Amino acid sequence: MHMTVNRQKIMITAPFLAVFIAALFFVSCGSDYEKPSTTQTGSPLTAASTLKLWIDSGNVNGTGYDRVVILDVTPYATYTAGHVPGALFVDSNDISQTRTEGVAASTNEVLDGSRMDDLVQRYGIDGNTTVVFTGSSLVNATRAYFTFRYWGFPKSRLKLLDGLNGNWNTTYGLVAGLPPVVARSGYSVKSNPGLRNDLRVSLSEMIDYADGKIPNVLPIDDRTAATAGSYAGIRGSTAGLFNPSGDYTVFEGRIRGAQAIAVNTLYNGTNVFNPSDQLVASFTSIGLDSTKTAYTYCKVGFQGAIAFFVLDGILGWPVALYDGSWAQWGQLSGDSSMKGQLNASSPWRTDIAGRSDNIVYNFESLPLSAVTSTATQNDLTTSGTFTGTANSTYVVTIDSTGGVTDTFSWLVSGTTSSRANVAITAGSPQPLINGVLVTFATGTGHALNDTWTFTATARKNIEQYTADGTVCSAAYSANGTSVTNSNGGTTACTNTVNSFDTDANRVEEADKAYMNSGGGGSGGSGSVPAGC
Repeated sequence: MHMTVNRQKIMITAPFLAVFIAALFFVSCGSDYEKPSTTQTGSPLTAASTLKLWIDSGNVNGTGYDRVVILDVTPYATYTAGHVPGALFVDSNDISQTRTEGVAASTNEVLDGSRMDDLVQRYGIDGNTTVVFTGSSLVNATRAYFTFRYWGFPKSRLKLLDGLNGNWNTTYGLVAGLPPVVARSGYSVKSNPGLRNDLRVSLSEMIDYADGKIPNVLPIDDRTAATAGSYAGIRGSTAGLFNPSGDYTVFEGRIRGAQAIAVNTLYNGTNVFNPSDQLVASFTSIGLDSTKTAYTYCKVGFQGAIAFFVLDGILGWPVALYDGSWAQWGQLSGDSSMKGQLNASSPWRTDIAGRSDNIVYNFESLPLSAVTSTATQNDLTTSGTFTGTANSTYVVTIDSTGGVTDTFSWLVSGTTSSRANVAITAGSPQPLINGVLVTFATGTGHALNDTWTFTATARKNIEQYTADGTVCSAAYSANGTSVTNSNGGTTACTNTVNSFDTDANRVEEADKAYMNSGGGGSGGSGSVPAGC
């Protein structure tokens, strides 16, 4: 909406101006946070000494405008073994859920309104509560921070304990035992000033960016070593998301134009974030500054929340989290030969050069051409091609000089240079980086004409969605419907997709409707000032 404003010079005394600005801030950020509070600090990143002061002052699980709730998002066994005094246990499964966006369900999406209200009420949180996030992992603590930000809680009331539980333990010590019992609140996110959907990137928004429709954006790929291979286009990098858990995304790669930053370089080994100047340097080195909006993403939207917190909570730069992340993006393939389930011309398709870089398919055949090694006593005498999921056997000839290992190279998919070399010890199967096992067949020492068997591993299970025009939930979906995977199975589908724009944003549209449904007090779903 565009508005014309007539600007006039107004002389205001300094005291009046200060009062006016303060009042404007609190009104614009929601009536539930109008009262001043000693727990409203300038930055969400909070030192252990500050939290200790709040604990000693009786603010934690207390009452009134200075009430503090500490949410420890960590495994239960870890929590009971030791936690910050007064902290409440939060299961990491309670800060995300499977939701349908676009043509299929995605795991680890932001909570819907009813589940968010249940979370807030369960821990006695109301409009006067300062919430401190901690735990054993920044992944979970920052994801919880994002969830509360999305649902309109002001940044001034959200804190993250710098260094988490480990840092607290070093200085003050953790306490063991069960969680404290707190009374439920009746608070609803509907009472917050508005939904911050500008902090979340929907599927259609990410597609629009890739198509060049959203300017001044830089996607930041935050996958760490465990899944960073997907960014580089290495097969088999993204698995364990689906049911069965061995299923892979259809393809690997990265969103067009994305720059990589490993989030574990943004903090030290004790989960204490780097100084601000170092954080700025980390992001400017990949082309990001405060004039651009960062779209952070990772495998499932959790590691990306760490970068989101750094940019939103520490640096104050424009940022939004792509909630679906690669678990969603890497599924939307229109290449049926690689088990993609969209039509080739589907508007949802992401495995095209204009939308993704470094595309490789996890179902692609793995032809191996054995080649002679550089070690003269260790030769593969039979060269050939191994394709698919069956076994293929090669014979190794060792000359009279013998040898304790056999070293060989292999080629992949018709490439002209070897992908790697490997030395095989007798009796020990060796995995290769392209998903093949090499097994020494005799099981004893090396001899003339020993045999080696190449066996494909974990490449045939590709999670599949239905053809374009139908919405299906995967086998992990809460409603119990399923999709066919490459090993077979039943497909149960509902909800015809009629509009790309509407259905791609169905998560946020549903959440806006929840905020507008009433019953939450004075909150609403209008625009919220960026500082709130």
